[in-house]
Amino acid sequence: IIPKDLKDLNQYVFFGNEIKVEDIVLCAKKFPMMGEKQLIIVKNGNKIYKQIDKIVSQIGSIPASTILVLCLDGVKIDSKKKGIKTLQIWGTGKVKREFIHVDDMVGGFITVAEKVDTYDIYNVSYGSGYTVMEVLDKIKEIEGNTNPVEFVNNKAQMIPVRLLGNDKLVALGWKAKYDLDSGLRDALRWYKENKDQFNPNSKP
Repeated sequence: IIPKDLKDLNQYVFFGNEIKVEDIVLCAKKFPMMGEKQLIIVKNGNKIYKQIDKIVSQIGSIPASTILVLCLDGVKIDSKKKGIKTLQIWGTGKVKREFIHVDDMVGGFITVAEKVDTYDIYNVSYGSGYTVMEVLDKIKEIEGNTNPVEFVNNKAQMIPVRLLGNDKLVALGWKAKYDLDSGLRDALRWYKENKDQFNPNSKP
């Protein structure tokens, strides 16, 4: 998360039985030096977790550039009890996947339909991908969301990397209109404008 040359500036390791929760909050409110993120790791964090309300109450004044990790031993997080609205991720968040905007996908279909008159197979894709954490971090950045991430490790691990090559499609002249940032911004805008049309309890 923190580049090696910036760890001395932006990465902190504390022990929960040696530091006060107030000191952690003060550290968390700082901005990173010469980098985009600062990482705070609290080992033996059970004592700090018992006072998590003091951290949650200050969430609004902690910049999104701060990543706080509490290392807990034998503690099950009860987000409802503690008043924490966590963002749950299956596994480690390191699996890499491709994310493509629907307009770019349709554009790829049209390109093939207009320029290919024989049977062949084309991948409609960007040819590169992002980890789940990279996508979540971008969404949090766009939305100004500071909710903590909860990693759910009781699910089966997925294939680490799953991507498709798009050389054949690009050779036909297809070009993507969106990147990750602009694609997510447009998708989030569309969702907000249309979310009332969907039943949150419906099943696919």
